Amino acid sequence: MPREGNDPTLWTFSVGPRKGERMILVEPEHGHWLWQGRKQQGYGMTSYSPKDPRFKGIKIGRKSGDRHNIIKAHQLTWFLAYGNPPENTELSHHPDLCMRRSCCNPEHLRAITHASNAAEMFYLPKLSVDERVAIEEAILDDQPLGAIADYYGVSVWSVRIVCNAIDWRAQLDVFAQDPTPF
Repeated sequence: MPREGNDPTLWTFSVGPRKGERMILVEPEHGHWLWQGRKQQGYGMTSYSPKDPRFKGIKIGRKSGDRHNIIKAHQLTWFLAYGNPPENTELSHHPDLCMRRSCCNPEHLRAITHASNAAEMFYLPKLSVDERVAIEEAILDDQPLGAIADYYGVSVWSVRIVCNAIDWRAQLDVFAQDPTPF
């Protein structure tokens, strides 16, 4: 984590092959702050020093020894903008603004209960029929799921749901042709 400034959109990589490049790519059209560093399940991941005064009192993330703690990028930007989320809540990307896991714009986040977050994720993705058909065609054309997700502004998880629906329909079609395949 760079030491200079609290504006996350100005952070740069301090080591490695991307040294000097911005850690967050700001997408002006939708206001996304797309994390350019390491990701885990689509979420940007970073670390911070617990001794850094900017992070005094932080309660989110996980400890990883005395030297640094691991935190999701969107959790860190939320903390810098608003402080710790309220007790018994977790951060969720607002479904009307942003469902991109790599986005760490604190204005695209909200603190909600785990139950609410789980219920929302059950009903997502909310794609129009035309979007779903276009995503299915892209999947059948063997385009990378990440590229499809980025193009349509949804998570890879959402594209996988569409992909699983294609697989199930294919299995049902085989069963309909021969109801005793076993």
